[in-house]
Amino acid sequence: MRPELIFDVVPERSEQFLALKKTESNRDEFHVSDHKRKIADAMGLKKWVAERSIIEQLVDAGYPDKFFLVTAQEARDMANRASR
Repeated sequence: MRPELIFDVVPERSEQFLALKKTESNRDEFHVSDHKRKIADAMGLKKWVAERSIIEQLVDAGYPDKFFLVTAQEARDMANRASR
């Protein structure tokens, strides 16, 4: 059974994967960015262009319901806290 809402965080400057319209984005307020795909295509990295990213797969499967944009420092602090 799926929980009511599934959240995810996006550290700032990693928006090349997701295009967010604001710091809290619902499902209809973000989309998977093709920025990384364009760079990979220009560099001739065919695998990156041919294969769908895990982010694309998750979004297509309906996850998450909401994204929160956090600072790089907030993301780093939480990663350090979780690893302890």
